[in-house]
Amino acid sequence: MALDVGDAKIGVAVSESWVIATTLAAVERTGRRAVLNALEQLVEKYTIGTVVVGIPFREDGAEGEQAEKTRAFVRSLARRLPGLTIVEWDERYTTAEARDILGPGDRERGRVDSVAAAVMLQEYLDSEGH
Repeated sequence: MALDVGDAKIGVAVSESWVIATTLAAVERTGRRAVLNALEQLVEKYTIGTVVVGIPFREDGAEGEQAEKTRAFVRSLARRLPGLTIVEWDERYTTAEARDILGPGDRERGRVDSVAAAVMLQEYLDSEGH
């Protein structure tokens, strides 16, 4: 599973085959507990063992405030689901790639976030030789 963590929504993608990433609906950021509950349900439903989380580095590779917010979220996720392997992934260009994939007529925010998560997950799967 991959997560594109934003302030309003978390884009989600899964790969049941370990070959192709597929988007799921974005999770609304309605509160930490609700988000963690929703993600825990997805982990159970899809029997997830690894979660790839996008870290939003700046263009120059430095970390900013959003990267720290994402890492804080990762720590919460790790505490809530201690059996998961969590992989941090450079997601600098995934939103732009998602917008290119969707085209100008289909850029609803949650959909862009989920496609960005799928881009990230596909990169991860490809890097692992799947």
